[in-house]
Amino acid sequence: MEIFSIFLYGPADIQLIEHMNIKKVALVLQGGAVRGAFTAGVLDVLMENDLYFQYVVGVSAGALISLSYLSKQIGRSRSVVVDFMADKKFVNPRFLLTKRSLFDFDYLFGDMATKILPFDFDTYEKSPIKFVVGTTSCHSGQPLYFIKDETPDFFKAIAASSSLPFFSAPVFVGEEPCLDGGIATPIPFQKALDDGYKKMIVITTRDKNYRKDLDKPQHKNGLKALYGKYPKFIEAALEYPRRYNQDAARLEELENLGMAFVVRPRLPITLKRTEKDRAELAKVYERGRAVATELLPKIKEYIKNE
Repeated sequence: MEIFSIFLYGPADIQLIEHMNIKKVALVLQGGAVRGAFTAGVLDVLMENDLYFQYVVGVSAGALISLSYLSKQIGRSRSVVVDFMADKKFVNPRFLLTKRSLFDFDYLFGDMATKILPFDFDTYEKSPIKFVVGTTSCHSGQPLYFIKDETPDFFKAIAASSSLPFFSAPVFVGEEPCLDGGIATPIPFQKALDDGYKKMIVITTRDKNYRKDLDKPQHKNGLKALYGKYPKFIEAALEYPRRYNQDAARLEELENLGMAFVVRPRLPITLKRTEKDRAELAKVYERGRAVATELLPKIKEYIKNE
């Protein structure tokens, strides 16, 4: 059970934060659809304590939720995940016919971001954080990464990374058709390693013991019907369970080596993939806050010892 407690910090703690070198520690975020409410809770606690990592890599919901981390808007991701999942202007089965996606990302990055739940575009644009978003290339089935400030339509990359198989057609980022970043790279720590980071904070939305059932039937025919022109993507989607289990095992190895500090749920998060119940989503958000609050002293120590 997560411990719901609050730590209070004095001047000494604030001074400690100011002297932390978090340019050498990466922040890595797993996806997980609405389980991202847990990630939103963790990130809000980090922001409340002025912990801003200068390198962030995320996939799927992890990438989407990171936007409010770069804009420094505490509570905004909670509103998106908890309050707006029931908004039919954002999530609507009819969109599968009219927009070829369950989600209306034009609404999310348009009216919602400019009028309904204002996004601080100015702070986001000026952020010095290197923000990397992972997608899955439909052509190759391999990870395809996009970097803020280097990608003309970066919000399109966010939409692509967050577009779930069976719930979306491929999203074109430039000329590249892409889908859910979690397919090719379930937990994107390898990108941080490839970019030279030897330590990282990893936020996952699955508990430590969770593994995919490799004997569970795959929806191969459905994948062929929807994505038949992208055979490499179909292969990647069918390999996803095995790839997830490999990533989970490798993450434990990195954790044991001190190369990863993992913030994860203590117990399984049991939500439907498109859960809309605000009370249930809010509970998951609070679980994220509770775990992050409990681990905050250890997170600071991990960063300080770089």
